[in-house]
Amino acid sequence: MNEKMPSGEISYENRLTKWFSNYWYYYKWPVIIGAFFLMVFLVCAVQMCTKESPDVNVIYAGSHSFEQKGSGEVASAFSALIPEDYNGDGRKTAVVANLLVYSAEQIKASQEAAAEEGNSLVVNAGFFAQEKQKFSQLLMSGEYSIVLVEDWIYEELKGTDIFLPLAEVVGQTPEAAYDANAIRLADTAFGRYFPALTELPEATLICFRRQGSLGTLLNQKEAERTYLQALETFRAILQFTD
Repeated sequence: MNEKMPSGEISYENRLTKWFSNYWYYYKWPVIIGAFFLMVFLVCAVQMCTKESPDVNVIYAGSHSFEQKGSGEVASAFSALIPEDYNGDGRKTAVVANLLVYSAEQIKASQEAAAEEGNSLVVNAGFFAQEKQKFSQLLMSGEYSIVLVEDWIYEELKGTDIFLPLAEVVGQTPEAAYDANAIRLADTAFGRYFPALTELPEATLICFRRQGSLGTLLNQKEAERTYLQALETFRAILQFTD
């Protein structure tokens, strides 16, 4: 009797397919999870490689709120004085990181002003403390060299020798300098010329952070390059005339 087995019951399996079948059965989820993290890594790597970096980074800490307009107009003022297109993207671009920080005296004054108008002001002191801590962390990282900061914050920091003397930037300490390392933004032609800068508090100082050791250790060549770019821009700011 010559009967044929139905075709659906015929199967072929070599060593490779058998091994893969067994491997997939036992290690399916580790493979899936590993593939997921690999994809995440590749996407992040591509984004980092294609992300446009600014020519200069600036950091601000003080009582001025950038919520409505953002820091774009202030960043544009700094962009206008960048000596050259450092990253070669065809533009001169500065980015301003802004931290909203109030002192205890400023909080008290705001509450008293609100009380005089018959209102009560509830202040989230914890938020301002977090913003101040974030400012300190960013400053210590060395990523930001050009610093805009209210005078009371500056006074807390200047004893750490973190700021570069102005005389090392332009050859001598400007006559209008706040001290050897800082000058009021309003006392510079740069601060008076750009409308966005005139909106910052009168107590705003501009100064320059010394090159940080942390950034140098992580990427010495890149840290040195960005530091010198920021230094050239800061020099252009101090030498600017309206």
